Amino acid sequence: MSAVDRSQSFILEDLRVLSVTSNSANQEDELVVWAARYYETDPSVSSENTRVLIANLHFHASDGFGTVAVGGLITPTPAVPSDASNEVLSALIAESAALESLYDLARVNARVVAAITDVEIDLPYKSPDATVEFSDSSATGDDEAEHERARDASSEISEQTVTALKNYDYLLRSKGLDDVSLHWDINTLVWGDGGSLIDETLTVPGFTPATRD
Repeated sequence: MSAVDRSQSFILEDLRVLSVTSNSANQEDELVVWAARYYETDPSVSSENTRVLIANLHFHASDGFGTVAVGGLITPTPAVPSDASNEVLSALIAESAALESLYDLARVNARVVAAITDVEIDLPYKSPDATVEFSDSSATGDDEAEHERARDASSEISEQTVTALKNYDYLLRSKGLDDVSLHWDINTLVWGDGGSLIDETLTVPGFTPATRD
């Protein structure tokens, strides 16, 4: 497995946030679980070697819990043996930069939705060890059902939450993780050398270009 460079093993495309949930409720255990599954796509609509990869970030904190589902399309590079078994592919995906990129996307969105629902979470910057499994289904069957469930779940997210996610995501991408932070004890969003109240920034449409019509 170590013979394949993790940064060169897969090409990741079409990254998407499929669903986001967070709930305030006392929890006995604090944990973070990172799990993914992949399956083949319809060769008539994508490359024969392209696969759908869906990953879920589950988190439990003392004051709440939630899940962020993210997905994308992965295509093995020539560095991956063409005859690799599903067991080998699962191991390679688990170690890949592609899955790490999906974790980054999930982590950012988890931090935002948890903050909005007053759930304090401490997610590691690097992804936890991932469980990766192959799903024996086609992208035209169970995949469509999966995406339909994801769309239904996403539709339940409030408009205010969507606005906050878009604004926070824009700030992180434009200013960087080191220059943007949320301080919930004083209800303040801090970026650069300044800051302002969260209710007057993140949840306001038009605060960043991402939420301007």
